[in-house]
Amino acid sequence: MESSHRQLLEELALLRSQSRQSRKAEHELMRQQKLLREQNINLIRKSVELSDVKRQLEDKNYELELSQKKLEQTLDSLRTSENTLRSVLANSPDTIICVDRDHRVIYMNRPIAGYHSGLTIGNHLCDYVVADHHDLYHQAVEEVFTSARSSQIETRVHLSGGEDGYLESRFGPCIDNGEVVFVVMISTDISERKRIEQQLHLSFERVDRINRFLIGREARNMELKREVDKLLAELDRPFKYHVENADAVSGPVPFSLMDENASGTAAISSALLTDRDQVSIPENADPQLVIQLQRDALMNLLHDANVARNALLDANKKLEDAIRNARKMAAHADAANDAKSQFLANMSHEIRTPLNGVIGMTDLLLESALDTEQRKFAQTISSSGRNLLRLVNDILDFSKIEANKLEIEYLDFDLLDVLEEVIALFAYSAHEKNVDLIFLPDHTIPFRLKGDAARLQQILVNLVSNALKFTAEGEVVFSVDLERESDATATIRFTVSDTGIGIDSERIEAVFAPFTQADGSMIRKYGGTGLGLSISNQLARKMNSEIHVQSSPENGSTFCFSMIFEKQKTQTNERNEALLAGRKVMLVDDYEPCRKLLRLFAVSWNVRFAAESELNEAIDLLERDARNGSPWDCVIIAVKDSASMMEIQSMFERLHNISLLDTLRQVLLLPLGSTFNPDSLPAGFVSAVLQKPVRSRDLSSCLFDLLCTSPGTGAGDEDGAPSEPEKESKQVKPLRILVVEDSVVNQQVLVAMLSKNGCSVDIAENGVEALKALGTTPYDLVLMDCQMPEMDGFEATRRIRSGEHGVLNPDIAVIAVTANAMKGDRERCLHAGMNDYIPKPVRTSDIVGLLERIGRYSREPVLDYSQYKTMEMATESDIFQEREMLDRLQHDREIAIMLIEHFLDDIPRQLSILRTAHEEGNIAQIKLTAHSVKGAALIVGGNRFSNAAVRLEEDAEHHGTMGQSGKLIDELEEEFRTLHNEMQQSSLLKT
Repeated sequence: MESSHRQLLEELALLRSQSRQSRKAEHELMRQQKLLREQNINLIRKSVELSDVKRQLEDKNYELELSQKKLEQTLDSLRTSENTLRSVLANSPDTIICVDRDHRVIYMNRPIAGYHSGLTIGNHLCDYVVADHHDLYHQAVEEVFTSARSSQIETRVHLSGGEDGYLESRFGPCIDNGEVVFVVMISTDISERKRIEQQLHLSFERVDRINRFLIGREARNMELKREVDKLLAELDRPFKYHVENADAVSGPVPFSLMDENASGTAAISSALLTDRDQVSIPENADPQLVIQLQRDALMNLLHDANVARNALLDANKKLEDAIRNARKMAAHADAANDAKSQFLANMSHEIRTPLNGVIGMTDLLLESALDTEQRKFAQTISSSGRNLLRLVNDILDFSKIEANKLEIEYLDFDLLDVLEEVIALFAYSAHEKNVDLIFLPDHTIPFRLKGDAARLQQILVNLVSNALKFTAEGEVVFSVDLERESDATATIRFTVSDTGIGIDSERIEAVFAPFTQADGSMIRKYGGTGLGLSISNQLARKMNSEIHVQSSPENGSTFCFSMIFEKQKTQTNERNEALLAGRKVMLVDDYEPCRKLLRLFAVSWNVRFAAESELNEAIDLLERDARNGSPWDCVIIAVKDSASMMEIQSMFERLHNISLLDTLRQVLLLPLGSTFNPDSLPAGFVSAVLQKPVRSRDLSSCLFDLLCTSPGTGAGDEDGAPSEPEKESKQVKPLRILVVEDSVVNQQVLVAMLSKNGCSVDIAENGVEALKALGTTPYDLVLMDCQMPEMDGFEATRRIRSGEHGVLNPDIAVIAVTANAMKGDRERCLHAGMNDYIPKPVRTSDIVGLLERIGRYSREPVLDYSQYKTMEMATESDIFQEREMLDRLQHDREIAIMLIEHFLDDIPRQLSILRTAHEEGNIAQIKLTAHSVKGAALIVGGNRFSNAAVRLEEDAEHHGTMGQSGKLIDELEEEFRTLHNEMQQSSLLKT
């Protein structure tokens, strides 16, 4: 126990001893730590001091870098300036030399011109200057050093090549601290300047000599005039020149011949003047005498100028009189031309009126039951009447062309319709003559064009008609080809060739002359007026083309021309044709022109087309394609003659027995004049029958009826085609039409034509009766004659449109039916408020076309009065007759623009004169100014403005007082504002 206690005490003592040692060690560590802390503080302090030193060193380095960059930039700028100065001095045309006080060279850019070369800095100036000029240059340099002012010297030197030159040296001081340190010498070669100065001096001498010669000549002329006046006085006749005597000149004028041996300038002047009459004034003449002679010569020239001016004024007056006479003659010519046009219009009306009855009644007669002989007589009457009508039309067209009154229209049309119309017109006559009329169109032609379709058809009709007339046997080929095409235009070539009698080469040009044929005997044999080709060529020229001809006797003729047409924006097919796209149609015919024509139709409709020559081959192809799952929709079989009909009938029987071809439609194509009756074939063999020449519309309608409207196709349902009950519901009672016509014959013709087309017709013999009828009956259409007793058609239409005379429908469609066919007649009808225009004689086709436009099953007219207003505005305004003005000026647009600009600048001044004259009561001035304004307005085509001036002039002339002049001047100013606006909108001032 004690031992354990003792052991614990020992351990406790040991622990205490260890504790004391630990405290000592801790105190020592704390002391060392304090020392280390102090050392660290000192190190941090030193580090901060070193950082400040480093930062200061970095700032100094940055400043040194900036200074070095600035120094480099300054050196670069100095080098650039030095290079620039060196380039300027090196390229300077002058010699620049710097010398010090010892006259030694411290700089030189090049040697002095004319002196020896060599450039060494430090040499004496005299080393570069010839000995003769040493003192001159030393004095100039020394003067600058002494006075510090610039100086200048000129020296003459010998240049290389032996020529003399001139130097101009300019000396200037270079001052530093108020002292001249060196002198700059700039030497310039002035040889060219000296040469020009010499030439000017010579020119002045020459001018002086010429002046002396001219003065002397005028003095001699004056002496001669005085002598003439003196002789006239001795003969007791009046003076001619009235030249005053020279009071300041005493004694004779000292004239002398110039020295013939003179050289240089004098020789040149002598050669120019050629003083053979010894009129030159000598150089040693008295200056006062020369001045007096100059004054007299000037006065004499002014006198001669006045005499010439008076003569010119007299000539201008005579010219103005001649111009007035020419204008009077032109006015008489215009009046005669207007009288001629009016005569033609009246004759046209008088001839067309009976022709309307003859042709109309004949057409109705031909539609009745006639035996063969009666039909032949009626056809002869119809043909003769139409020939007479064609002759009247040719004479009218020729008159329009001759008077430059023919207008070319610019409308949308279908070229294919025009071509087919021409072929259809002559197909029967070609068949009667046993001449093949072959139509060969190019299937690549765009048919929807813009232009004058009627005039194009007139040209083609004339060419084809002539070809058939002069071809007894053979063929007439009418081909149409596409020459060029762009996105906007197409150039189409029309060619008509025949195998007829031909034309002698010497007579080819004569065929285009009016009233001329290739041979005088042809008129007796073939007939005709000789106007057709002349009119056709003139029409072609109006349409920017020309007819060309190639021909030889007995080898036929070829007429051709090319025209440029603008294409319509859309070339889409009509509804029927669009629905045919993708159908398969086959033609069985060995006649190549027919195959080509139908291929053209098919391509334009996107129809798949094939042509076969043999019937058996066609049947094999139809059956083979049907077995392969690609059947044909329709086959068109052409009949040659009655002999081939048996073969065709057997083909129909064979087709009928092939079950795969049950859906195939068969169309029979008969030749022209065929008497074959399709009903003789068994039922179901023929789906449709067409006759040559086949037209595109007939063929498309036939195919549409067969392929697109048959049961099961659904075409009618898809496109909204009306069903039969719907059609019947839309067929309201027939159109009720009022015919306003004073001629009984024309009444009968129109009533018969309209009645045959299912219309109800009433008659009114003049405009008064028409207004009464329109006030009681709701008509659908009015056919209005223009020339009638009591009230003509124009006045009646204006009253209908006014709505103030009890008319039930002021907007009713009014169609002019008139025999007037001259230029402006259609515009006059539209201006009166009519919707359309039909010239007499009226044909059945005109009536049918009119009814189609009005709408056979609609009570609302297609053409209403609002459309008329647009059509009226489309006609050329009578405010500004731009085309008429250009025609008078032969289409010189520059002169036209100049005249219009002068007119628009001058008229406000004239109106101001009129207003002032009105305020002052000056009737004579009003009359004179109004007359001037009237003529100016007519020149620029301002007809309405001119008419207003005429009214003002007539008021001033007839009344002799102010009368209505104030009101008329107001109207004139208003008309000028209207004309000014119209001119500003014209194509002349817009370009």
